[in-house]
Amino acid sequence: MKLGKLSRRWCVFGAVILLLAIAFVAFRQTPHYYPARSYVVLKALNIFDAVSEIWREDKICVRLPDGRSTPKTDWSPQVSVFRPGEVFATSIGREAELTILYNFGAFGGNSYSSVLDPSSPLYSGFYGAYIAKDPQGPFGFTEDGTADLQMLALITAFDFSDLVLWSLGCRKTVTAKDFLNGDIAIEENVTYAGLLGWSKIDCVFEGRGLWHMYQKNQPGYLQYGLPPVGSGEDFAPTTLYGRVYARYLDNYGVTLYLYIMTTDRQALEDCDTHILSHAEIL
Repeated sequence: MKLGKLSRRWCVFGAVILLLAIAFVAFRQTPHYYPARSYVVLKALNIFDAVSEIWREDKICVRLPDGRSTPKTDWSPQVSVFRPGEVFATSIGREAELTILYNFGAFGGNSYSSVLDPSSPLYSGFYGAYIAKDPQGPFGFTEDGTADLQMLALITAFDFSDLVLWSLGCRKTVTAKDFLNGDIAIEENVTYAGLLGWSKIDCVFEGRGLWHMYQKNQPGYLQYGLPPVGSGEDFAPTTLYGRVYARYLDNYGVTLYLYIMTTDRQALEDCDTHILSHAEIL
């Protein structure tokens, strides 16, 4: 009995779907699945944010280079954006808006980003920008125009604990007090990214590393992949090196923080020189 044209088309369609399903299952078994998944998920979120920006007044005022801007396989090939909404204002107890731009270490052929790899200089490392807006006036600066470290510490603690660590299943925290108790150096009126008048803040403080033993799926694995096999304390106390450039942008009515955080001092310097210093203030 011969199949009709319509039946043959359905058979071909079914065969294609089956082959695609088999290919997808096979692809999931390779290390390339996790960086591809991370890129697609974050790209989709970035596109959604770009489209929704049309109806928002708070336009992003900075463009950051990504990992493709350097010849090395160091950072991820795209910078992502996240807007925590009212959660941030509730966390710091102050009516303020925050936009976070961030990037983390590349996968480098593994099923995990180097942000989860204790042997990498980019372990637990991020760079990006915080864009903060306060209806009461310049966020993060005192009346005499100096950087308010308490506000910066609150942002840092919120981002690292409430967002990053939480997304990986960690309920241990890094607090604003941890940041403020670190070794801090401040330099005023710095020229950076083509603009005058930045406050440069360096800090060494006790934080938490991101490596942990896998137990069950966590939201953060969509971005960072699965933690590598290893042994030791989950989210162990770790020395973190941070650098922030802070400046109030009058024409946007926002405070811009350009930041780097790593567990390796040289990795911080390299990121500053080759990536973050090339930020474009739009």
